[in-house]
Amino acid sequence: MAFCSQQIPLSIPGWLVFLLAGASTRHSPEIGTAGPLEDPDHLLMKQVREGDGDAFRRLFDKWKLPLVGFFYRSTGDYHRAEDLAMEVAQKVYRNREKYQPRARFSTWLFQIARNCLRDSWRRKAPVAGAGEPLHGPEWHYPQAVDAEDPQTVLEWEEWLRHALTTFPETERTALLLVVQQEMKPSEAAEVLEVTPNHLRVILNRARNRLKKIREDPL
Repeated sequence: MAFCSQQIPLSIPGWLVFLLAGASTRHSPEIGTAGPLEDPDHLLMKQVREGDGDAFRRLFDKWKLPLVGFFYRSTGDYHRAEDLAMEVAQKVYRNREKYQPRARFSTWLFQIARNCLRDSWRRKAPVAGAGEPLHGPEWHYPQAVDAEDPQTVLEWEEWLRHALTTFPETERTALLLVVQQEMKPSEAAEVLEVTPNHLRVILNRARNRLKKIREDPL
């Protein structure tokens, strides 16, 4: 799995929409583009359950970069993110016969990913240092929004990486699922094992936390 952190897409417009939205998501359409339960990944997993190695490779060709991105923005450590993505792949394959298409494949996948992440933290302290305060002008909120400009993307990448280290795990994971992975909040709620209403509360807390960091990073 030879990647580099520059290959992980950073959706500046997506983060801006979330950050600048109103405090309540109660009457807002769900962020995310996931479709109905008829998920093409179910067919691939059916083939994986039957021992089709090519189906498994195709499935993880699709999901390895999203997984690495999730882990990278959770830990700030790219090599650790790669290792965790491989751990998820191994767990999916080992548990292939238990898979039941009751929800979208991505929901099941990121439940495994979150469990791997939390197990990893229990084995080893987070590299990024949760609770590390932002400091210095280099972590100020980027004013530019040109997603095609490499310097703008770099500034956003650094600001976001450091901002996320200050978040509780649940808020950070909710943000990454909804904004980065473009899950519907109802699907993210399944991953976090909370109600949709509780997920809205978590997202509102996360938005307020981002706004506070944006206004006063010190």
